[in-house]
Amino acid sequence: MQDDEMTMPNDNQLKIRGMRVFHGTNVVIEHPKIINRFKTLDFGEGFYTTENENQARNFAVKVCERRSPKLFPVVNCYEFHEDLSQS
Repeated sequence: MQDDEMTMPNDNQLKIRGMRVFHGTNVVIEHPKIINRFKTLDFGEGFYTTENENQARNFAVKVCERRSPKLFPVVNCYEFHEDLSQS
């Protein structure tokens, strides 16, 4: 069994596959929300994430450099699990 898979202890033994994504910024964001704050982003409105932790870290550093030298980079990590038994 791979790290991103686990078996749930129930009657159907559902397989769950996980996905981990990262968001680089200067604040901790526990529950992401899509708001219409920056309409001029590269790909439009949304909450941008990446599967590459280093990319998120580099972006967090850039955010802090742009906004204020007093800020600290933060890489938020989110995990999503998909029920593969319904595929």
